Amino acid sequence: MVLAELLVRHTRRHMPTRRVALGDVYLPTSGPAYGAVLLGAVVAEHLPDLDDEQADLLPRLVFDARDGLTVRATERAAQDGGARRRPRATPVDPVLAERARAAAQRLTGLPARVSAGKLELHFGDETRLAELVEALEAL
Repeated sequence: MVLAELLVRHTRRHMPTRRVALGDVYLPTSGPAYGAVLLGAVVAEHLPDLDDEQADLLPRLVFDARDGLTVRATERAAQDGGARRRPRATPVDPVLAERARAAAQRLTGLPARVSAGKLELHFGDETRLAELVEALEAL
């Protein structure tokens, strides 16, 4: 006899993330309310792992969860509650990125890559790094 069941999985198995999704869920909240007991046990188990800021925001999360939560609504509520947010990288103009990649490759002789906010040169080993330093110093 299953009294309550909760399957939690990562939303992206191929990359680390803090986001999780609920799979099969059986959380009865009427009668003996074993679903609420199970959720309370999960929170109690992980409560010591929360830092002070997260612990302070937990009552608000529980209150907001009464109406149902989506990832976007949860992120918005966390931001409204003062949680820090990582700045998003702004996209780079693809034509300009290709010009920068080609110029870096032409000047250094090394494969180059442009992504949001950075220009990467792949030198491989110390010898190629020394060659790169010489090419840059000659500019």
